[in-house]
Amino acid sequence: MSSPAMVPLFEPCTTEEAREITEDIRQAAEAIWGLLLEARDRRAWAALGYQSFAAYATAEFGMSEVHAYRLIGQGQVIREIEEASGLTHGLVTVTEREARDIKGHLDEVASSVRDAIAEVQGDELPEAEVAEIVRDVVEKERERIRADTKHRLERLPPDLNNRVVTGAYDLDQAESVDHERNERLDVWAENLREAMRRLARMAGSPVPDALQRRISEPELAVLTTILDALGEGDYGFLE
Repeated sequence: MSSPAMVPLFEPCTTEEAREITEDIRQAAEAIWGLLLEARDRRAWAALGYQSFAAYATAEFGMSEVHAYRLIGQGQVIREIEEASGLTHGLVTVTEREARDIKGHLDEVASSVRDAIAEVQGDELPEAEVAEIVRDVVEKERERIRADTKHRLERLPPDLNNRVVTGAYDLDQAESVDHERNERLDVWAENLREAMRRLARMAGSPVPDALQRRISEPELAVLTTILDALGEGDYGFLE
């Protein structure tokens, strides 16, 4: 006796149904970041007795702090681009990952969006066409930003590069630390250069007794070694 045919739990979607489901998902995702933004800005978390927005997101929705703030970041990016483009809410699509890439350059991206729409007189185009223009601008700006970020990361020393990659520093912080390091190294290099100039002037002469009494034996041994080396070499580059 043959086995009864398996009946699928769900009927496959038609193309129209698939588009409807996809749109429902998109609207639900937009509602999440929009409501999270409102909950943070209007301090819903405080009204419910939580010490922070992060604690509220974790306890109420099972979200990690990182995930909650990434969703908020996505919402902020979308809202800014909506304002720059004049598009109806829901027509600007930016993924959470895309938002992470451009969030630190949002003013630049919004400016590029406004310029692109002005060039084609976007106020006279159907919104669907404007949305395509905006999407193209966002993608191009994201690629530019990613290329610039890659170049900036490559210029950092390995330890600072790693701190950015692991999230310990953001790129601006790492570049600030690198700049401060270089400034200190410039000072140290100049101090060392001046010390070598003075030592070079002493080369070939014995260390004065008065100076010998003021430094330890190990220091005297090092000084003598340096003076002997300078006396045998060409140190005109120090002048």
